[in-house]
Amino acid sequence: MREQPIFSRASLVKPLTEWYFDVETEGTDPQQDRILTIQYQSLEDGVPRGSFQILAEWEWGEKELVRLIVEKGLLDPTWDFVPVGNRLKFDITFVMEKAEKYGIKKFTVEGLRYYWFNKPLMDIAPVILLMNSGRFSGSSISGFSEKRNSSQVPGLHREGGTPTSSST
Repeated sequence: MREQPIFSRASLVKPLTEWYFDVETEGTDPQQDRILTIQYQSLEDGVPRGSFQILAEWEWGEKELVRLIVEKGLLDPTWDFVPVGNRLKFDITFVMEKAEKYGIKKFTVEGLRYYWFNKPLMDIAPVILLMNSGRFSGSSISGFSEKRNSSQVPGLHREGGTPTSSST
């Protein structure tokens, strides 16, 4: 009698839909501070594909930014939108708080637990910290890539010098 495997490798492979994801905010309190921009771009094995999207609060309004990213699947515990970025729990928590505020998506305690235990995400914060010799000071994406320091966004926004949203 031939033995049958309990599982096949093919059944374990799920398509990974990676998205570079970043949120810029006025501050660190999601209940008081606004989301200024949400940026995302499709990735394939870590390589950018398609357009880099910047959703700007001053063009769309914060509620619409949140609605658009929730519709893409960020807050669903599925493999359809796998965020890749730095300090993702901060960014995702901000979006969750705003989704609750605007009635876009509600979470129960069980739903939050399920989300955080099951949502696939790739937070590169530990890698950046290691690349910075284990120092928190100076450990940002801008230190290791061509991405500008995101701490400039709130100041630029207040001064009216923030770039308009684009799909470059």
